[in-house]
Amino acid sequence: MSPERWFHGTRAGFTKGGLLLPPSVTGRALTTAPVEPGKARPAASNTFVYLTRDPFVAGRYAQHATGRGRPKVLTAEPLGVVERDPEHGPNTDAWRCEAATVTEVEVLSDERTNA
Repeated sequence: MSPERWFHGTRAGFTKGGLLLPPSVTGRALTTAPVEPGKARPAASNTFVYLTRDPFVAGRYAQHATGRGRPKVLTAEPLGVVERDPEHGPNTDAWRCEAATVTEVEVLSDERTNA
């Protein structure tokens, strides 16, 4: 069985090999999390990096992320323990960890970001 792949949506300028760190470390603003189409709210905690196993979900988060860059889906390797995000509940694919290493970067096309 292949190892799990983890994804993160962003507009920030990450490159392969970069580190995903929580806002409490970087000092950057919290990311936003889509609640329903067209609405977003601040992420629950600034001490974690948020991940999903679904690249489509990461793409949706990228659309709502703060910043001026193009939406991107990052493939990431978590550093440390990965746990379910209690803010989203047990029936979602929302996870968190202390940090992650970026292994791939996909800049989303206009067609995908408007879907």
